[in-house]
Amino acid sequence: MKKIIFCLSIIVAFASCKSTKEINESKFVFEGCPEGGECDFEVIEDTQVFMAGDNEMGYFPKLEASRSVHTVKITYTKDTEENIMDDEYMEVFYFTIGNDQNKINLSNNELGQANLIYGRICACRGQTGYEKIDQGSLEVNFSGNSQQINLQAKPNKYPILMSELNIQKSN
Repeated sequence: MKKIIFCLSIIVAFASCKSTKEINESKFVFEGCPEGGECDFEVIEDTQVFMAGDNEMGYFPKLEASRSVHTVKITYTKDTEENIMDDEYMEVFYFTIGNDQNKINLSNNELGQANLIYGRICACRGQTGYEKIDQGSLEVNFSGNSQQINLQAKPNKYPILMSELNIQKSN
């Protein structure tokens, strides 16, 4: 009987806890998000991204603390079907923006200034991994109460669904 009362008191204690996660009422509007999935956007503050790894083991983005830049992460996650094994599919972009910058306008080889990285993660033999992007354009405007990103990317190595993207967020 003591065990039952103890278990019930633990359950009641956890049920009465209030979540500390803030709910952000701002809405993102994604143009160019592929059908059959969901796009997401986040700013990882005081963090830089760069490519790590080697030819043998492969390349991947590495995040590291930084006082001078923030990293922006944009993801597309395809809806999965429960009855299909290894149906997971995701595309991701990473880039950096200076803490004191609120605008970027880069194209082609200039994209290296923002460390623009594209990743395709799936059970697609030979067509999954990360690469730096040096073809396309990136426009960012984080001024006032709104955030806007226009991204066009053409990877050299991996196929892409999310090649043109426009993200707008109003606070």
